[in-house]
Amino acid sequence: MNEYQVTWKRYRSWAAENMVKGARLVMMIIWCVFALLCLALMMIDNLAFRSLYFLLAALGIYRAFFRNFVIARSQYRRLAQNYGKENWTRRIAFEDDGITLTEGNLSFRYDYSDIINIREKGNKIWLDASNKTVLRLYRDAFAESDWDECKRRLSKMKKDNI
Repeated sequence: MNEYQVTWKRYRSWAAENMVKGARLVMMIIWCVFALLCLALMMIDNLAFRSLYFLLAALGIYRAFFRNFVIARSQYRRLAQNYGKENWTRRIAFEDDGITLTEGNLSFRYDYSDIINIREKGNKIWLDASNKTVLRLYRDAFAESDWDECKRRLSKMKKDNI
C-alpha cells in the first residue's frame, strides 16, 4: 500500500510538473513568444498603443505561467470542500484482483492489465494507465512493503492477466 497526504504544496507541485509536458509546454512557449512580441512592439510603437501592448504582454505572461496555478488552486479548494478537510489521505492498495485508489469517500479501481508504463524519478513513481490517467506513488510512502516488492508484484500480476 502507498499512502500519503495530499496537501496544497503537493498538489501545486503536480500542476508544475504538468505545465512542462507535451501540448502544455508548446502552448507555454507560444504565450511567451506572444508576450515578448508585444513587449517589443510596445518599445518601438507610438505612445497611443503602448498600454494595449503592455496589457497583451501581461495576458501572455499570465497564460504562460500563472493560469495553471490559479486553476489548480480552484480545483484543490473544491476537492478540499468535497472531502471536508484541507488535506486528505490518498491510499493506493495493490490487492490480488487489482489496484484500488481511495481518496476521501471516493474509490477507483484499476486492473493490473490497465498499467501500460512505469516511470521512476527519485522518490516519485508514475504508473500510466490505459485510460490516460496516472497513479502517483512515492517510494517513502509505502506501508507493509517497499517499491521493489510492489514492482515485482506488478510484473507478476500483469503476466498472469495476459
